[in-house]
Amino acid sequence: MKDIFHKPIESTATPNTLIEDAVTTVKRPQGNSKNHVAREPAANITREQLIEFLNEDLAGEYQAIIAYTVYSQMLKGAAYTDIARELELHAVEELQHAIKIAKQIDYLGDRPGVTPKPVKTCCDAVGMLCADLENEGKRSSVIANASGRLRQWANLR
Repeated sequence: MKDIFHKPIESTATPNTLIEDAVTTVKRPQGNSKNHVAREPAANITREQLIEFLNEDLAGEYQAIIAYTVYSQMLKGAAYTDIARELELHAVEELQHAIKIAKQIDYLGDRPGVTPKPVKTCCDAVGMLCADLENEGKRSSVIANASGRLRQWANLR
């Protein structure tokens, strides 16, 4: 039985359309990052495991939203104006990703998580940009796993 706070998706979305939609909006990582470690999709995965993986992905999206928002406001000076503006745009993109993942979790009958992964901050512009690169490297595994979610969803037991 669903609790009063759980609202099902009110659309004609299917598991495949939700994940395909998410995969097409996510950019593939550039280059061959040595720090990139992708989880291999399991041949047989339970609904609970898929929900757990999706909530991990969602926590990474929350981390990105917070980081881009904070960094965009903390970068000061003419040298960083364009970068700050770009970070604001990235925050909006990450929010769109988070909403899609939350819809997938909801469709599977669970409640999306609310806790972000930790966000690194720094007091100077170079430190913030380095922290962003580090965070981005960790998020690249989420991007690489997005297409694997289709196979995981297809193999639900």
